[in-house]
Amino acid sequence: MLQFLLNSWTSFWMLFYPEVCYACQKNLMGDEQEICTFCQYHLPYTDDHLDPNNPCFQQLKGRSQIQFAVALFRLSNAGLVENLIYNLKYNSKPQIGYYFGREYGIKLLKSPFFESIDLLVPIPLHSKRKRKRGYNQSAKIAMGLASILQVPVDETILFRKVQTKTQTRLSSLARVANVSGVFSCSKKPAIDGKHIVLIDDVLTTGATLVSAAEAIIERYPNCKLSVICLAKAS
Repeated sequence: MLQFLLNSWTSFWMLFYPEVCYACQKNLMGDEQEICTFCQYHLPYTDDHLDPNNPCFQQLKGRSQIQFAVALFRLSNAGLVENLIYNLKYNSKPQIGYYFGREYGIKLLKSPFFESIDLLVPIPLHSKRKRKRGYNQSAKIAMGLASILQVPVDETILFRKVQTKTQTRLSSLARVANVSGVFSCSKKPAIDGKHIVLIDDVLTTGATLVSAAEAIIERYPNCKLSVICLAKAS
C-alpha cells in the first residue's frame, strides 16, 4: 500500500514538474535518467580509451610527463555536449558529472591503459568559486568514475592558490598565463611513484591540466600521470 501511494505521488508530481533531458530539455520518459534515449544515441562519443595516440594525448604529449589522456566526448559549439557541460557547471546539476563518470568508467574497464591506476585527483576549484557553485564538477565526475573503477578519489592533494579568471573567453596564450603556478600540492609521501589520474570537465588548450600536473611532478617526480576528461573541445 505504501509503495502504491509513493508511486502515485511521484506520478502526480511529475505531471507538474517533469524531469527533463539535460542535453535537449525535452521531458524524460519511462526509465530515462539525466538524458533522453535520443540524445544518448546521438552524443559524440569517442574511442579514446582504445587508442594511445588519440587527440587528447596528442595535445598533451610531452607536457609534464602526462603519459595517457582521454575524453568521453568531442565538444562543439551549440551541441548536446555543450548543453550538458553548461548544466553541470552553471545550472546546479552535479548529477550530470556523476552519471557520465559512471558511464565512462564502464568504458574504461575495457582499456588496458587504466588497469593499474592508484588514485583519481579532480582539478580543484578555488574555495570561493566552490562555495558559490556548491560543488566541484570535476570531483563529481571523479566520484562517478570511482564507483565503477573502484579507485579512491583524493581532493586533498591539489589546491588552487589563486582564484583565476574563467578560461572560457581567453586566448591560448592568455589561458597558459592565467593558470601558471596557481596550483600547490600537499605533502603526502605515500603517493610518490603511484599512477595518478587527473580529472577535469573539458580539455581545451590543456593549460590547466599541465599546470596541475607540474605541481604534482615538482613534489612527486616519480609519479605516473594520466588524464580523464568529460569532453575535448574541437
